Amino acid sequence: MQRPTTPAACLLTAGLLASPLAGQGITLSAFTAVDQGLEPAPRTIGLAATGWAGAAGLRVSGAMDIQSSPVAPLLGYPPADGTRAWAADADLVLSGGRAGLSLLAIDPALFVGFGVHGRRRSDGSSATIPAWSYGAGISVPLASRVSLDAEGRYRMPHQSDDRLLPADVRGGWEMRAGLALHLGALRAAPPPTRTRGMPTIRMGRAGGTPAPAPTSGTRSASADAVARNVLDTADDYVGVPYRWGGESPREGFDCSGYVQYVFARNGVRVPRVSRDQARAGRPVSPVVSALLPGDLMFYAGSDGVVNHVAIYAGGDRIIHSSSTGRGVRYDDLSSRRGRYYATRMVAARRVIPDGGLFFLP
Repeated sequence: MQRPTTPAACLLTAGLLASPLAGQGITLSAFTAVDQGLEPAPRTIGLAATGWAGAAGLRVSGAMDIQSSPVAPLLGYPPADGTRAWAADADLVLSGGRAGLSLLAIDPALFVGFGVHGRRRSDGSSATIPAWSYGAGISVPLASRVSLDAEGRYRMPHQSDDRLLPADVRGGWEMRAGLALHLGALRAAPPPTRTRGMPTIRMGRAGGTPAPAPTSGTRSASADAVARNVLDTADDYVGVPYRWGGESPREGFDCSGYVQYVFARNGVRVPRVSRDQARAGRPVSPVVSALLPGDLMFYAGSDGVVNHVAIYAGGDRIIHSSSTGRGVRYDDLSSRRGRYYATRMVAARRVIPDGGLFFLP
C-alpha cells in the first residue's frame, strides 16, 4: 500500500523555507511520551526546539526511553546497559494561537513531520524505521512565557509494504505532555520616544513614527466625538459571526478585521492584524482604569505574541469579535468571562487622533 507522503513533503519544504531564522521567537520544551508504535510501548523523555516565523514553526525533537535516560537514577531505575527506545522528528507546526485562534487560554496547533523511531530488543538486536507523522496539540499558559503542552502524533511507516516491517516497530500513536519555555517574542512594541514639535501618529504599518509617551485620562471634545461614533458603529455589528480572516459584515469578522473595519468607517486607518495594531497610535498603560472609550486592548498567548484585540466601550465593558463568543459581542469585565480579559491585557493603544497631524501613508 502506497503511503500519501507527497503533501507532507511539500509542507515540510515550506516550513524549511518559512522559518530559517526563527524571526518571531523560539520555543524550548521538555516532554514525556508513550510511543504505542513500539512493542512493548515505552515511556520516553525528550527535548524539542521550535523556531517561529508568524504562525508557522519548524520543530526538531528527540526522545529516549526513561530507563536509559540521565534522569533514570533519580527515578529509582537500575543502570541501563544501552538505550532501549528512541525517536527523532522534524515537524512543520501551525499555531492557532499565533494566528489569533486561541480559545480563551488554550492555543491549538496542527503539525506534520518526518522522523524515525526504534527500539533495542532483549537479545541485543535493534530495529529503526523512518515514518511520516501528523497530529494536533494544545498549549495552556501557566505564566507569561511558560505553558503546559500536550499533543497526539500518529506515525505512518515510510516502508510501503507492511509485511516488511518488524512486528515490534510499526506505526501508531504517540502521546506527549510537557512544559514549554517561549523565548524571543515581544508582546508588543517598546514604548516609543517623545519627538520634537507637533506629534505625528502613523497608523499604516508596524513601528511607525515615534509617538508621545504613554498617556491616559483626557482628550479633546473632537476626539471624544470620534470615539462615540466609533462605538456607535461597533454596536451596529453585534451578532455578526466570527470568521478567521473575515473583514466585513457580509463574510464575518475576526478580531482585528472587525477593529480595522469599524475604525475605517470613521476615518481612522489601522493595520490589519492585531500584532501590528499593537504598535499603532499612542501607548496607554495596560490597566482598565487608564483606558478611555475607543481605546484598543491587546492580549497575547503563552508565547508572548499579541493574538487578540478588543475595543474598550467604557463602563467596564469591551466589544470585540470573539471566536469563543461566536462573533461580535460585548463582554462585561466584572463578569467571570470578562475577568479573563481584564487581567490578561498586555498592551493598550489610543488610535483616535487628538490634535496634531494625523498621517496616513
